[in-house]
Amino acid sequence: MYWSEWSSDSIRLAAMDGSELQTIIAEANHAVGLRFDQEMRICACPIHFQLAKDGVDCIPPKNYISFSERPPIAAYDRLPNKGSEKSQYLSKFFS
Repeated sequence: MYWSEWSSDSIRLAAMDGSELQTIIAEANHAVGLRFDQEMRICACPIHFQLAKDGVDCIPPKNYISFSERPPIAAYDRLPNKGSEKSQYLSKFFS
């Protein structure tokens, strides 16, 4: 979350829970609003998901197996391995 703070003439940033407070601009000269340039926006997806053609939505894997061994938790994405039905290990997403 971004906001302009009049008492310190600054533009600040924090996580939505209020943590990770940062001052982005220390001398904002009475900023009364913020504008973000949408052309610079980049979307990304969590591991194992693919970015859709629209560049905004994330597509989940069609087939996957999740399991736990008292940390870590891992996932296998079912990918054809040169015509076979074997699963190909991709990565652990929690450790």
